[in-house]
Amino acid sequence: MDRFVESNTLAELYSILSEERRSLSSSRSMTRFERQLIVNRVTAFVEFGDYLILTERRHYSAIERLYKALIDPLSIPRQTVYYKPECPEDEVSGYEGLTAVDTVGLLIDMEHLGLQVDPSRLVAALTPEINEKKLLTNSELSVLMYRHYRGKQCFVLKADPSAGEGDISVTHHMDASGYQFAMTWRGKAVIRLEVRGPNYSEPKPQEFVICDYCKHRYLTNSSADERIHHAEHEWTRQLYEPLPNSLFAQRLSVVHRGELVDPSSPLWMHEEVLQRARAFRREFGYDRVQWDGSATSPASEGWHGYLFAGDGEGTIAGACGFLPESSGPHKGQWALHWIWFAPKYRRMGLLLARWADFLERYGDFHIERPVSDAMQSFLRKHGTAEQRAWLPPQ
Repeated sequence: MDRFVESNTLAELYSILSEERRSLSSSRSMTRFERQLIVNRVTAFVEFGDYLILTERRHYSAIERLYKALIDPLSIPRQTVYYKPECPEDEVSGYEGLTAVDTVGLLIDMEHLGLQVDPSRLVAALTPEINEKKLLTNSELSVLMYRHYRGKQCFVLKADPSAGEGDISVTHHMDASGYQFAMTWRGKAVIRLEVRGPNYSEPKPQEFVICDYCKHRYLTNSSADERIHHAEHEWTRQLYEPLPNSLFAQRLSVVHRGELVDPSSPLWMHEEVLQRARAFRREFGYDRVQWDGSATSPASEGWHGYLFAGDGEGTIAGACGFLPESSGPHKGQWALHWIWFAPKYRRMGLLLARWADFLERYGDFHIERPVSDAMQSFLRKHGTAEQRAWLPPQ
Protein backbone atom coordinates (compact mmCIF):
# COMPACT_ATOMS: atom_id res chain seq x y z
CA MET A 1 0.00 0.00 0.00
CA ASP A 2 1.34 3.44 -0.95
CA ARG A 3 1.59 5.99 1.86
CA PHE A 4 1.94 9.61 0.75
CA VAL A 5 3.38 12.43 2.86
CA GLU A 6 4.76 15.88 2.21
CA SER A 7 8.29 16.07 0.82
CA ASN A 8 9.50 18.27 3.69
CA THR A 9 8.06 15.75 6.18
CA LEU A 10 10.13 13.00 4.57
CA ALA A 11 13.22 15.18 4.68
CA GLU A 12 12.76 15.91 8.38
CA LEU A 13 12.06 12.27 9.12
CA TYR A 14 15.27 11.31 7.35
CA SER A 15 17.15 13.88 9.43
CA ILE A 16 16.04 11.98 12.53
CA LEU A 17 16.82 8.56 11.09
CA SER A 18 20.25 9.51 9.78
CA GLU A 19 21.43 10.61 13.25
CA GLU A 20 23.19 8.05 15.39
CA ARG A 21 20.87 6.09 17.66
CA ARG A 22 21.05 6.98 21.33
CA SER A 23 21.59 4.40 24.05
CA LEU A 24 18.49 3.90 26.16
CA SER A 25 17.94 1.95 29.34
CA SER A 26 15.55 -0.96 28.75
CA SER A 27 12.76 -1.62 31.23
CA ARG A 28 10.09 -4.28 31.46
CA SER A 29 7.93 -2.06 33.64
CA MET A 30 5.30 0.11 32.00
CA THR A 31 5.73 3.86 32.14
CA ARG A 32 3.15 6.11 33.74
CA PHE A 33 1.82 7.10 30.31
CA GLU A 34 1.47 3.44 29.26
CA ARG A 35 -0.42 2.52 32.42
CA GLN A 36 -2.81 5.43 31.97
CA LEU A 37 -3.34 4.56 28.32
CA ILE A 38 -4.42 1.02 29.22
CA VAL A 39 -6.77 2.30 31.92
CA ASN A 40 -8.26 5.26 30.01
CA ARG A 41 -8.24 3.58 26.55
CA VAL A 42 -7.55 6.96 24.93
CA THR A 43 -4.84 9.59 24.93
CA ALA A 44 -4.59 13.21 23.88
CA PHE A 45 -1.95 14.28 21.36
CA VAL A 46 -0.13 16.45 23.88
CA GLU A 47 0.36 13.49 26.24
CA PHE A 48 1.46 11.23 23.40
CA GLY A 49 3.99 13.79 22.20
CA ASP A 50 5.52 14.01 25.68
CA TYR A 51 5.75 10.22 25.75
CA LEU A 52 7.56 10.01 22.40
CA ILE A 53 10.44 12.30 23.36
CA LEU A 54 11.34 10.01 26.25
CA THR A 55 12.93 7.63 23.74
CA GLU A 56 13.21 9.48 20.41
CA ARG A 57 15.25 12.62 21.09
CA ARG A 58 17.20 12.85 17.85
CA HIS A 59 17.10 16.00 15.72
CA TYR A 60 16.11 18.15 18.71
CA SER A 61 13.12 15.91 19.63
CA ALA A 62 11.45 16.76 16.32
CA ILE A 63 9.29 13.64 16.67
CA GLU A 64 7.07 15.53 19.17
CA ARG A 65 5.49 17.46 16.30
CA LEU A 66 6.47 15.33 13.30
CA TYR A 67 4.38 12.31 14.30
CA LYS A 68 1.15 14.23 13.59
CA ALA A 69 2.12 14.40 9.90
CA LEU A 70 2.37 10.59 9.85
CA ILE A 71 -1.03 9.77 11.35
CA ASP A 72 -3.13 10.18 8.21
CA PRO A 73 -0.65 8.56 5.76
CA LEU A 74 -0.44 5.57 8.10
CA SER A 75 -4.28 5.30 8.14
CA ILE A 76 -4.54 5.85 11.90
CA PRO A 77 -7.99 7.27 12.77
CA ARG A 78 -7.97 10.49 14.79
CA GLN A 79 -10.35 10.94 17.69
CA THR A 80 -11.66 13.81 19.78
CA VAL A 81 -11.07 13.08 23.46
CA TYR A 82 -13.26 14.63 26.20
CA TYR A 83 -13.09 14.75 29.96
CA LYS A 84 -16.37 13.39 31.31
CA PRO A 85 -18.58 16.27 32.57
CA GLU A 86 -19.75 16.22 36.16
CA CYS A 87 -23.23 17.39 35.11
CA PRO A 88 -25.08 17.11 31.78
CA GLU A 89 -25.31 20.92 31.61
CA ASP A 90 -21.54 21.40 31.85
CA GLU A 91 -19.71 22.60 28.76
CA VAL A 92 -17.06 20.18 27.53
CA SER A 93 -13.89 20.81 25.56
CA GLY A 94 -12.41 18.22 23.22
CA TYR A 95 -8.79 17.45 22.45
CA GLU A 96 -7.28 15.68 19.48
CA GLY A 97 -6.22 12.18 20.41
CA LEU A 98 -6.17 8.46 19.66
CA THR A 99 -7.67 5.31 21.09
CA ALA A 100 -5.31 2.99 22.95
CA VAL A 101 -5.13 0.36 20.22
CA ASP A 102 -4.58 2.98 17.50
CA THR A 103 -1.86 4.57 19.62
CA VAL A 104 -0.08 1.23 19.74
CA GLY A 105 -0.70 0.69 16.03
CA LEU A 106 0.98 4.03 15.34
CA LEU A 107 3.91 3.14 17.60
CA ILE A 108 4.37 -0.15 15.73
CA ASP A 109 4.47 1.65 12.37
CA MET A 110 6.91 4.19 13.77
CA GLU A 111 9.17 1.36 14.93
CA HIS A 112 8.97 -0.19 11.45
CA LEU A 113 10.20 3.17 10.16
CA GLY A 114 13.31 2.88 12.35
CA LEU A 115 12.28 5.40 14.98
CA GLN A 116 13.34 4.83 18.59
CA VAL A 117 10.04 3.77 20.16
CA ASP A 118 9.13 0.60 22.04
CA PRO A 119 5.54 -0.68 21.69
CA SER A 120 6.34 -4.09 23.23
CA ARG A 121 4.92 -3.45 26.72
CA LEU A 122 1.67 -2.05 25.36
CA VAL A 123 1.43 -4.90 22.86
CA ALA A 124 1.74 -7.40 25.70
CA ALA A 125 -1.04 -5.63 27.60
CA LEU A 126 -3.49 -5.51 24.67
CA THR A 127 -2.82 -8.87 23.01
CA PRO A 128 -4.93 -11.11 25.33
CA GLU A 129 -8.18 -9.26 24.65
CA ILE A 130 -7.48 -8.94 20.90
CA ASN A 131 -6.87 -12.71 20.78
CA GLU A 132 -10.50 -13.22 21.74
CA LYS A 133 -11.83 -11.30 18.72
CA LYS A 134 -12.88 -12.66 15.34
CA LEU A 135 -12.84 -9.37 13.40
CA LEU A 136 -9.93 -6.94 13.75
CA THR A 137 -9.13 -3.35 12.81
CA ASN A 138 -5.83 -2.47 11.13
CA SER A 139 -4.31 -1.50 14.46
CA GLU A 140 -5.56 -4.61 16.23
CA LEU A 141 -4.06 -6.76 13.49
CA SER A 142 -0.76 -4.92 13.86
CA VAL A 143 -0.78 -5.59 17.60
CA LEU A 144 -1.63 -9.26 17.11
CA MET A 145 1.11 -9.79 14.49
CA TYR A 146 3.70 -7.53 16.12
CA ARG A 147 6.10 -10.18 17.40
CA HIS A 148 5.99 -12.04 14.09
CA TYR A 149 6.75 -8.99 11.92
CA ARG A 150 8.97 -6.95 14.25
CA GLY A 151 12.13 -5.97 12.38
CA LYS A 152 11.00 -7.83 9.22
CA GLN A 153 9.05 -5.14 7.38
CA CYS A 154 9.83 -3.07 4.32
CA PHE A 155 8.14 0.28 4.89
CA VAL A 156 7.75 2.88 2.12
CA LEU A 157 6.63 6.49 2.34
CA LYS A 158 6.19 8.55 -0.81
CA ALA A 159 5.89 12.23 -1.65
CA ASP A 160 4.63 13.87 -4.83
CA PRO A 161 6.91 12.37 -7.52
CA SER A 162 6.88 15.66 -9.42
CA ALA A 163 8.24 17.60 -6.43
CA GLY A 164 11.57 19.32 -6.97
CA GLU A 165 13.64 19.77 -10.10
CA GLY A 166 16.66 17.97 -11.40
CA ASP A 167 18.00 14.45 -11.63
CA ILE A 168 16.90 11.45 -9.57
CA SER A 169 19.40 10.22 -6.99
CA VAL A 170 19.34 7.78 -4.08
CA THR A 171 21.20 7.94 -0.76
CA HIS A 172 21.61 4.92 1.51
CA HIS A 173 22.18 4.61 5.22
CA MET A 174 22.18 1.81 7.80
CA ASP A 175 21.94 2.49 11.53
CA ALA A 176 23.45 0.61 14.45
CA SER A 177 20.36 -1.59 14.85
CA GLY A 178 20.51 -2.83 11.27
CA TYR A 179 17.70 -0.70 9.80
CA GLN A 180 18.46 0.15 6.16
CA PHE A 181 17.25 3.44 4.70
CA ALA A 182 17.06 4.43 1.04
CA MET A 183 16.08 8.03 0.27
CA THR A 184 15.16 8.98 -3.28
CA TRP A 185 15.65 12.61 -4.32
CA ARG A 186 14.61 14.73 -7.27
CA GLY A 187 17.16 17.47 -7.13
CA LYS A 188 16.94 18.70 -3.52
CA ALA A 189 13.40 17.40 -2.89
CA VAL A 190 12.74 14.06 -1.23
CA ILE A 191 10.20 11.93 -3.09
CA ARG A 192 10.52 8.50 -1.48
CA LEU A 193 11.78 6.84 1.71
CA GLU A 194 12.21 3.08 2.00
CA VAL A 195 13.01 1.48 5.36
CA ARG A 196 13.96 -2.19 5.69
CA GLY A 197 14.02 -3.81 9.10
CA PRO A 198 17.18 -5.59 10.29
CA ASN A 199 15.56 -9.01 9.72
CA TYR A 200 13.85 -8.20 6.43
CA SER A 201 14.18 -10.67 3.56
CA GLU A 202 12.87 -10.35 0.02
CA PRO A 203 9.54 -12.13 -0.38
CA LYS A 204 9.49 -15.21 -2.57
CA PRO A 205 7.83 -14.79 -5.98
CA GLN A 206 4.14 -15.60 -6.10
CA GLU A 207 1.87 -16.74 -8.90
CA PHE A 208 -1.56 -18.31 -9.25
CA VAL A 209 -1.48 -21.98 -10.21
CA ILE A 210 -4.07 -24.75 -10.48
CA CYS A 211 -3.42 -28.07 -8.77
CA ASP A 212 -3.51 -30.92 -11.30
CA TYR A 213 -5.13 -33.24 -8.75
CA CYS A 214 -7.73 -31.22 -6.85
CA LYS A 215 -8.13 -28.40 -9.44
CA HIS A 216 -7.91 -25.77 -6.70
CA ARG A 217 -6.50 -22.41 -7.82
CA TYR A 218 -4.12 -20.97 -5.25
CA LEU A 219 -1.32 -18.44 -4.75
CA THR A 220 2.14 -19.92 -4.31
CA ASN A 221 4.31 -18.92 -1.34
CA SER A 222 1.25 -17.88 0.65
CA SER A 223 0.73 -19.55 4.04
CA ALA A 224 -3.02 -18.85 4.01
CA ASP A 225 -3.48 -20.22 0.49
CA GLU A 226 -1.30 -23.19 1.36
CA ARG A 227 -3.60 -24.13 4.24
CA ILE A 228 -6.71 -23.75 2.06
CA HIS A 229 -5.13 -25.78 -0.73
CA HIS A 230 -4.14 -28.51 1.71
CA ALA A 231 -7.73 -28.74 2.97
CA GLU A 232 -9.10 -28.85 -0.61
CA HIS A 233 -6.51 -31.45 -1.57
CA GLU A 234 -7.41 -33.67 1.38
CA TRP A 235 -11.15 -33.28 0.73
CA THR A 236 -10.61 -34.27 -2.91
CA ARG A 237 -8.48 -37.25 -1.92
CA GLN A 238 -11.20 -38.55 0.38
CA LEU A 239 -13.73 -38.38 -2.47
CA TYR A 240 -11.42 -39.65 -5.23
CA GLU A 241 -9.86 -42.42 -3.12
CA PRO A 242 -12.74 -43.38 -0.79
CA LEU A 243 -12.17 -45.91 1.96
CA PRO A 244 -14.63 -48.58 3.12
CA ASN A 245 -17.41 -47.04 5.21
CA SER A 246 -18.53 -49.34 8.02
CA LEU A 247 -21.77 -47.38 8.61
CA PHE A 248 -22.72 -47.70 4.96
CA ALA A 249 -21.78 -51.38 4.83
CA GLN A 250 -23.94 -52.09 7.88
CA ARG A 251 -26.90 -50.18 6.44
CA LEU A 252 -26.68 -52.05 3.14
CA SER A 253 -26.77 -55.34 5.01
CA VAL A 254 -29.93 -54.59 7.00
CA VAL A 255 -31.97 -52.03 5.02
CA HIS A 256 -33.77 -52.80 1.75
CA ARG A 257 -32.64 -50.26 -0.85
CA GLY A 258 -30.10 -49.02 1.69
CA GLU A 259 -28.46 -46.72 -0.89
CA LEU A 260 -31.53 -44.43 -0.92
CA VAL A 261 -31.20 -41.15 1.05
CA ASP A 262 -34.56 -39.61 2.01
CA PRO A 263 -35.91 -37.72 5.07
CA SER A 264 -35.87 -40.93 7.13
CA SER A 265 -32.19 -41.63 6.41
CA PRO A 266 -29.51 -40.87 9.03
CA LEU A 267 -27.85 -37.48 8.77
CA TRP A 268 -24.43 -38.92 7.98
CA MET A 269 -25.88 -40.14 4.66
CA HIS A 270 -27.15 -36.64 3.86
CA GLU A 271 -23.64 -35.34 4.53
CA GLU A 272 -22.08 -37.93 2.21
CA VAL A 273 -24.45 -36.91 -0.59
CA LEU A 274 -23.67 -33.23 0.08
CA GLN A 275 -19.94 -33.74 -0.34
CA ARG A 276 -20.45 -35.40 -3.72
CA ALA A 277 -22.90 -32.69 -4.78
CA ARG A 278 -20.12 -30.22 -4.02
CA ALA A 279 -17.71 -32.25 -6.13
CA PHE A 280 -20.23 -32.27 -9.00
CA ARG A 281 -20.63 -28.50 -8.78
CA ARG A 282 -16.86 -27.92 -8.83
CA GLU A 283 -16.15 -30.32 -11.68
CA PHE A 284 -18.86 -29.01 -13.99
CA GLY A 285 -18.75 -25.34 -12.97
CA TYR A 286 -22.30 -24.89 -11.71
CA ASP A 287 -23.17 -21.90 -9.54
CA ARG A 288 -24.86 -23.77 -6.68
CA VAL A 289 -24.82 -27.07 -4.83
CA GLN A 290 -27.92 -29.12 -5.65
CA TRP A 291 -28.38 -30.72 -2.24
CA ASP A 292 -29.06 -28.96 1.04
CA GLY A 293 -28.96 -31.90 3.43
CA SER A 294 -25.98 -32.15 5.76
CA ALA A 295 -24.70 -33.66 8.98
CA THR A 296 -27.02 -31.32 10.90
CA SER A 297 -30.27 -31.44 8.90
CA PRO A 298 -31.93 -33.58 6.22
CA ALA A 299 -32.41 -32.38 2.65
CA SER A 300 -35.45 -30.29 1.75
CA GLU A 301 -38.81 -31.91 1.04
CA GLY A 302 -38.85 -33.71 -2.30
CA TRP A 303 -35.16 -34.50 -2.64
CA HIS A 304 -34.10 -38.12 -2.97
CA GLY A 305 -30.40 -38.83 -2.83
CA TYR A 306 -28.63 -42.02 -3.73
CA LEU A 307 -25.25 -43.31 -2.58
CA PHE A 308 -23.56 -45.80 -4.88
CA ALA A 309 -21.69 -48.65 -3.17
CA GLY A 310 -18.48 -49.45 -5.01
CA ASP A 311 -17.93 -52.78 -3.26
CA GLY A 312 -19.22 -55.02 -0.53
CA GLU A 313 -17.38 -53.07 2.19
CA GLY A 314 -19.48 -49.93 1.91
CA THR A 315 -17.03 -47.83 -0.11
CA ILE A 316 -19.00 -44.85 -1.49
CA ALA A 317 -18.20 -44.58 -5.19
CA GLY A 318 -20.56 -41.69 -5.97
CA ALA A 319 -23.97 -40.14 -5.49
CA CYS A 320 -26.88 -38.55 -7.33
CA GLY A 321 -29.94 -36.42 -6.59
CA PHE A 322 -33.56 -36.75 -7.79
CA LEU A 323 -36.19 -34.02 -7.39
CA PRO A 324 -39.65 -33.59 -8.99
CA GLU A 325 -39.79 -30.68 -11.45
CA SER A 326 -41.78 -27.75 -10.03
CA SER A 327 -42.50 -25.96 -13.33
CA GLY A 328 -42.15 -26.17 -17.09
CA PRO A 329 -43.14 -28.96 -19.47
CA HIS A 330 -41.91 -31.63 -17.03
CA LYS A 331 -43.76 -30.25 -14.01
CA GLY A 332 -44.50 -33.00 -11.49
CA GLN A 333 -42.16 -35.44 -13.20
CA TRP A 334 -39.15 -36.81 -11.35
CA ALA A 335 -35.85 -35.54 -12.67
CA LEU A 336 -32.27 -36.67 -12.22
CA HIS A 337 -30.65 -33.33 -11.38
CA TRP A 338 -27.05 -34.48 -10.99
CA ILE A 339 -24.87 -37.52 -10.70
CA TRP A 340 -21.20 -37.83 -9.77
CA PHE A 341 -18.74 -40.72 -9.48
CA ALA A 342 -15.17 -40.71 -8.24
CA PRO A 343 -12.96 -40.95 -11.35
CA LYS A 344 -11.72 -44.47 -10.52
CA TYR A 345 -15.31 -45.78 -10.45
CA ARG A 346 -16.46 -44.33 -13.77
CA ARG A 347 -17.29 -46.64 -16.68
CA MET A 348 -17.51 -49.62 -14.32
CA GLY A 349 -21.25 -50.25 -14.80
CA LEU A 350 -22.34 -48.92 -11.40
CA LEU A 351 -25.02 -46.66 -12.87
CA LEU A 352 -26.22 -49.31 -15.34
CA ALA A 353 -26.66 -51.77 -12.48
CA ARG A 354 -29.18 -49.38 -10.83
CA TRP A 355 -30.81 -47.95 -13.95
CA ALA A 356 -33.73 -50.39 -14.09
CA ASP A 357 -34.42 -49.76 -10.39
CA PHE A 358 -34.41 -45.99 -11.00
CA LEU A 359 -36.92 -46.37 -13.84
CA GLU A 360 -39.13 -48.53 -11.64
CA ARG A 361 -38.97 -46.08 -8.75
CA TYR A 362 -39.15 -42.74 -10.60
CA GLY A 363 -40.81 -43.67 -13.88
CA ASP A 364 -39.58 -42.26 -17.19
CA PHE A 365 -37.73 -39.54 -15.31
CA HIS A 366 -36.39 -36.37 -16.92
CA ILE A 367 -32.63 -35.73 -17.16
CA GLU A 368 -31.75 -32.20 -16.03
CA ARG A 369 -29.64 -30.32 -18.58
CA PRO A 370 -26.91 -29.60 -19.47
CA VAL A 371 -25.61 -33.17 -19.59
CA SER A 372 -22.00 -34.25 -19.87
CA ASP A 373 -20.69 -36.10 -22.91
CA ALA A 374 -20.29 -39.26 -20.83
CA MET A 375 -23.93 -39.12 -19.69
CA GLN A 376 -25.12 -38.49 -23.26
CA SER A 377 -23.25 -41.60 -24.36
CA PHE A 378 -24.87 -43.60 -21.55
CA LEU A 379 -28.37 -42.40 -22.46
CA ARG A 380 -27.94 -43.28 -26.13
CA LYS A 381 -27.31 -46.86 -25.08
CA HIS A 382 -29.58 -47.28 -22.07
CA GLY A 383 -32.00 -44.33 -21.87
CA THR A 384 -35.70 -44.44 -22.66
CA ALA A 385 -37.06 -43.06 -25.90
CA GLU A 386 -38.12 -39.86 -24.11
CA GLN A 387 -34.73 -39.49 -22.45
CA ARG A 388 -33.00 -39.87 -25.81
CA ALA A 389 -35.37 -37.62 -27.74
CA TRP A 390 -33.67 -34.33 -26.91
CA LEU A 391 -30.07 -35.56 -27.32
CA PRO A 392 -28.10 -33.67 -29.97
CA PRO A 393 -27.21 -35.61 -33.11
CA GLN A 394 -23.90 -37.45 -33.02
